[in-house]
Amino acid sequence: MKTKLINEINTVAKIKHDNIIKIPGFSECSNDCSIDFFTKENEFYVKIHNGNKTCTAKYELLGTFDLTTSTWYWSHLFNPHNPQTTLISKNINENMKIFIENKKIKLTQYDLELVTFFCRNSIYIERENLEILIKLCLFLSDVQWIMPYRKIDNTPSKIDFIIIKQIIQIV
Repeated sequence: MKTKLINEINTVAKIKHDNIIKIPGFSECSNDCSIDFFTKENEFYVKIHNGNKTCTAKYELLGTFDLTTSTWYWSHLFNPHNPQTTLISKNINENMKIFIENKKIKLTQYDLELVTFFCRNSIYIERENLEILIKLCLFLSDVQWIMPYRKIDNTPSKIDFIIIKQIIQIV
């Protein structure tokens, strides 16, 4: 269902997508990318290696989607990592309705139900609604991008979503 809120979310997501693919390395980023995480002076960084390009950015964790159960988990509720890596996730999840009200968009009943549903701690979610959730998080936050990351370990059925807060360096 297309509502004013959904249209606004799609517009912001497209603008952020168009901006991120202009950055060398991101436009070609695929499953062939390798990703390293590191901490430096209490800041959390991700290094994305894509062919001959390497992009370093500050990051946080948004959440995880379990492909087997179609369940979304907000990272601040389950993440064993440092809570400093989940501040944006917590802020979005706890204040989603307030953020939307501050955007001065009149919510339809459908919008209100969708946002209320997304505010839950963990939710069964179909893939098309997962896309709306990720775009809504882009819409509600001042981040550059949210990218999926699939670990190569014993949890291949899970996709983590990483918030790119700030691009630091591209070489």
